[in-house]
Amino acid sequence: MAHASGNKPSTAECSAPQGLDDAARASARRPVEEFLNGVFEGLIERRRETWNRLVSGAFAEIQKRAGVPGGEQILGSDPFLTFVTEATLIACRNHDEEKLRALRNAVVHAALPEGTDELLQLMFLRLIDYLTPLHLAAVAILDDPVKWMERNDVPHPRWPVGTPEKVIEYCVPSLQGRPNIVEMVVRDLQGAGLVEQGYFLRMPMSDAGYLQSHTTDSGRQFVRCILAA
Repeated sequence: MAHASGNKPSTAECSAPQGLDDAARASARRPVEEFLNGVFEGLIERRRETWNRLVSGAFAEIQKRAGVPGGEQILGSDPFLTFVTEATLIACRNHDEEKLRALRNAVVHAALPEGTDELLQLMFLRLIDYLTPLHLAAVAILDDPVKWMERNDVPHPRWPVGTPEKVIEYCVPSLQGRPNIVEMVVRDLQGAGLVEQGYFLRMPMSDAGYLQSHTTDSGRQFVRCILAA
């Protein structure tokens, strides 16, 4: 028995016109795009507000430490404006409190007479952007372990023998039992020229050795920068 083909709509007749199909897809995408735009705009705005508060505090500290006339002159200088602009761009793409605090302190340090030169300041900004909070903690610990412990209310370990790696793990408990991460962090710091070269990390030492500084001159300046010391 033959099928009546005349009443069966063709595939072309069943499909929507191309223009209407594209419009439907665009309409379906629009709520998603609007949602994502709203989310990202809200996140960026919150980050900007957080950074603005930190910068306001930094400006107040600069004026206090440099004196009002000197502070106003520094805040209005082109090099300082360039530095703050770069720091702001980095802050808007970071959420870690440690990194934001380091950026804030770098702004203060850049304005002070004892601050590092302009080129090194900008290089330090890029390092803050690149390094993780673990890197920032490790370089400060390796620069002066005793001072870091005092500043962070960590009791002196009083080991007769220890290693720089053990000191880092003691100061940052989240690194305990993770020697590979500690080694990667220290290698990154060595590659950045902040920590002295050589394999000292797991070398047994007396307290005079494992509590001594293992940073380079650039590393010491970097630590002063991120601590605004």
